[in-house]
Amino acid sequence: MLVCKLTGNIGKPIKSHIIPASFFEVHNQKYPPLIMGNKSGSFPKISRQGVYDQEIVIQEGEDILKRLDQYGYETLVKNKKDFEPIVLNSEVLGFKLVDYDYARLKLFVLSILWRASVSKKAEFSKVSLGPHEEIFRKMILDHQPCDPEVYSVQFFIFDEKIFELGSALFPAKEKIEEINYYRVYLREFIALVKVDRRKSLKCFSPFIIRPNSALPIVKYNYKGSSEERVIKDILSKNDHIIPAWFSKATMGG
Repeated sequence: MLVCKLTGNIGKPIKSHIIPASFFEVHNQKYPPLIMGNKSGSFPKISRQGVYDQEIVIQEGEDILKRLDQYGYETLVKNKKDFEPIVLNSEVLGFKLVDYDYARLKLFVLSILWRASVSKKAEFSKVSLGPHEEIFRKMILDHQPCDPEVYSVQFFIFDEKIFELGSALFPAKEKIEEINYYRVYLREFIALVKVDRRKSLKCFSPFIIRPNSALPIVKYNYKGSSEERVIKDILSKNDHIIPAWFSKATMGG
């Protein structure tokens, strides 16, 4: 039996995915998703389900998380055709989604960080929300995402098609002008979450998701990014186990 870390009730433990399994599903079975880690020393592995933890929730808690996961998948992946390009001088700078549920999408992202923080899995050892962990839990339970500036969320999309196959990096913490952020990787999407009581940077404000506003998704260049450096380093050190299709797509080989 397990005390559910989300609801506090006791029940049978359930396998709960930290990053939703739906974000690892691909229709082309020739190319299974590849989990890359989040640092140069990571060991890559092929997975069709992602990473799960059986010490987080019982069925009651899993049902809450699954509803958020389903909405996140439907909004970002299944309904991607509804994205409208943002064009300036004939260049696509990103996309926008006019119709979406602010509360569900924000809580979906926050729930992934919460799961990673409470998990004892080594893959998520770098995620520690500290005093924010309990706040996240209550927000998820109460379905209250708070003000847009509180734990602000903004979305980016890789311009590299390989990430559409489900390859994944684990959540990573970073400081931007001394403010604490986490990057949550979901296939070709990055959700940047402010986990800090200080206000967001002014330059980020137009891109923070907000209720009753279109969802902005900014194009993110893979070439020259920190993600490219990490992935190339992992690939170069594990070339003997990396699928040829992935190595070719990411390293240009």
